[in-house]
Amino acid sequence: MYLPSLAHTDGLATPCHRRFDMTASPLANPAPHQATAPALEAGTPEPSRKRRMSVAERERHIVDGSITFFSEHGFDAQMRELASAIGVTHTLIYHYFPTKQALVDRVYLEVFEGRWKPEPKSGSYPDPASAV
Repeated sequence: MYLPSLAHTDGLATPCHRRFDMTASPLANPAPHQATAPALEAGTPEPSRKRRMSVAERERHIVDGSITFFSEHGFDAQMRELASAIGVTHTLIYHYFPTKQALVDRVYLEVFEGRWKPEPKSGSYPDPASAV
């Protein structure tokens, strides 16, 4: 393969041609010290690929990771740090939650309001006299 290049002599740029042998390229033939992918032995199953999360699973992953992250770093932490900590990009977080406040509100709902038990209906309290 011939690739043109410029040879600089006497301040003038004149084209010259250099011949490149692609078989001598380190990319064409990896060095023996470079690791190559191990071959699968006969009868062994292929390694399983990670399954893509559904929308609901991905949102749940973001919310659960955010609860843990905010409990350790507080609400003043950066969204990029959060994304890095839970293994997603910050743009993906903004895809599910348009603002940081929307994510904080969701974390609040999950942590506080989601853990409150509804009040029992009237008349369903146990009679204290029967406990004696």
